[in-house]
Amino acid sequence: MNLTILLMTAACFAISIAIATKLSKGDWLWLVGKPELVDTKESRKRSGKKSNKGKKELAYTEVTIKSAVRVAWVFVAAGVTFLSFLFIDFAKQSDMEALNVVAWVINTAGLVAFTMLLIWAVGSRMRDTSQKPTFKMDEDGRMLTMLLVIAVAVVVVALVS
Repeated sequence: MNLTILLMTAACFAISIAIATKLSKGDWLWLVGKPELVDTKESRKRSGKKSNKGKKELAYTEVTIKSAVRVAWVFVAAGVTFLSFLFIDFAKQSDMEALNVVAWVINTAGLVAFTMLLIWAVGSRMRDTSQKPTFKMDEDGRMLTMLLVIAVAVVVVALVS
């Protein structure tokens, strides 16, 4: 593996883990969905604050928050897959057959986990919203677009390396 592909794979790993961390903490929810107008009374009831009747505020729904956690798991699996590509390259350079077998087992497990988590995230979103997934940004298609981008990145890195 040449240096450019090695650096690209390492960058993809770092970006995947960073996005997974941010999504799991609830920081970058705009990547998964758009906030909606909700009644202040309901949103403040969850947070324990006094409610102002009649006011509405922009907030993320529970479905979006749950979807963000699921997408975070997809990014963790993608990070493991990217790391396994680096591990495979290291195993090739070290000429140790056992290390090469372990690297390929980790790679296969990572790809299977990534695929299953991808299906789980999209399927759960469909179940929670009772809608088919769409790529339209105005219909909350941000999650699907984000998952498509990471899936394409995994496939491209897998084909290049």
